[in-house]
Amino acid sequence: MMQSEANALSASRRVLMLVALLSTGALAAAAQMTMIPSMTGMAAEFADWGDGVLIAQIVTTTAFVTMTVGAPLMGWVASRLDNRTVFFTSAFVYAVAGSVGALKIDLPVLLVTRLAVGLSSVGLSTTSIAIVRLNWTGERRDRLIGLGSTFGGGGGLVSLIVAGQLAGTIFRNQAIQGLSTHTQCTHTQSSI
Repeated sequence: MMQSEANALSASRRVLMLVALLSTGALAAAAQMTMIPSMTGMAAEFADWGDGVLIAQIVTTTAFVTMTVGAPLMGWVASRLDNRTVFFTSAFVYAVAGSVGALKIDLPVLLVTRLAVGLSSVGLSTTSIAIVRLNWTGERRDRLIGLGSTFGGGGGLVSLIVAGQLAGTIFRNQAIQGLSTHTQCTHTQSSI
């Protein structure tokens, strides 16, 4: 979609598109932050696997590592395929992998879901910036990318607060990120 096509969208579709694109920063922050408040509960649950504290730290940092390593990979994949396909594939994987964490799963499956959440979150972030770059120019594009960073910071704060509230009852609060992504994705798919 080129600059003129973005301008041709109706106002409501343009708003939906912007919300979807700007919220990817919040989803990336949620991928990192949702597990932190529940590390104590996670350590207790996986204590029979060995050092529960170390396992909780590994599970928590898995998404960070995947995001760091996966960002260039997802950029390369997005350059080979179209951004929209990578965006929606990443949103689907994020929603499914984030939701699976709410189930009573064993440690290896939890680690795989955290890897998938990290990789799909950078897929969302990378393609959203590319879509903004392709559809807007100049100062407006710069402002939108800056707003995406602001949404990311705010989303990280909100996800940390919500995850902290849920950590007392269940450590598997990462499902919130998956369910929220699924809702967002189904409402905005036709807008991008």
